[in-house]
Amino acid sequence: MKYSTIKNSSLPISRVSFGCSNFGGIGSAPNLVGKGDSEQDCHKMLNIAYALGINYFDTASTYGAGNSERILGKWLKTFNIPRDKVVISSKIHGNVPRTWRIWRKSGLSKKHISREIELSLKRLQVDYLDLLYIHAPDPDTPIEETLAALSTAVDQGNVRMLGASNIDVEYLRKSLEVSRANAFAEYEVVQNAYNFIKRNDEKDLIPFCAGWVIPISTTGKIVRTIATSRKTLSGNTCAEKDMTIG
Repeated sequence: MKYSTIKNSSLPISRVSFGCSNFGGIGSAPNLVGKGDSEQDCHKMLNIAYALGINYFDTASTYGAGNSERILGKWLKTFNIPRDKVVISSKIHGNVPRTWRIWRKSGLSKKHISREIELSLKRLQVDYLDLLYIHAPDPDTPIEETLAALSTAVDQGNVRMLGASNIDVEYLRKSLEVSRANAFAEYEVVQNAYNFIKRNDEKDLIPFCAGWVIPISTTGKIVRTIATSRKTLSGNTCAEKDMTIG
């Protein structure tokens, strides 16, 4: 396994990561909660990945209505995985539903960010996240409020690094400008879909990130149902979440 480091951090991170979007659900879809991989299968896959040298595990507060984080957290505890040997990332934006039928979204307000980080840490049974992504921009919350709240989380030690997912180059450029003008923590990683069909980021976002030395964690490197038809150990079709840091 090859490893990289992220700017301003000496933390080694495997260039291949393990996406947990199918743990206890299928992505963030509220009507598919419980339809993903079982906890037992998840732990088997995690053990295989860890044995192969993968140390970067990516989840989100909305995956499986929080089940993904719970399953990953239980794996860390059950198998006594050293916390300093793994890189755990999660994402916040849409809130986890109170029930499987009620979907609440509170965006990236200061109050929501603080609450969601608290809940994610509890579900994961960890004291901090190595990397916290915004799952998507929130047009209803001032970017200054979002970045101030995320920076506070870094200052408090709840998050080590920040990342942004599903963004365009203009959002990233504006975010970096605001962070530097206000001495906020900056986005240090970008996570976007990138594959042989979806290549829009080649025009501007990828060159911009290269210039700012911001690594990109790609999702959907193989387009499911077109290039491959992967199955889980229990026979369910996997949502694509192949990722690399580069």
